[in-house]
Amino acid sequence: MAAGHGGPEGGQGGPEVPGVAQEGPGVPKDLLAAVAVAEALWDASACLAKGHLLGTLRLARGLLVTLGVPSATTAVTVAQRCQDATAALPGLLPRGPQ
Repeated sequence: MAAGHGGPEGGQGGPEVPGVAQEGPGVPKDLLAAVAVAEALWDASACLAKGHLLGTLRLARGLLVTLGVPSATTAVTVAQRCQDATAALPGLLPRGPQ
């Protein structure tokens, strides 16, 4: 194995992480890059859901099940939370090559 390509000779082996593709013989670099992007997108979607969307859905559900006319404050809050979630997207996504 060439230096810099992981493994004991390369000095970049790092700890084994269950469920995460590790560089090694027979693992194409393109596949590792694709897995890294998929993992970053998965993490970003979890952060978006936990940090923004679940609370917004609770508010929207409250609007739908209210028997009377929903309050304007609640509707404005839902709209603001949606805007906050949209604004948070760039910070959650992985940065591409510069």
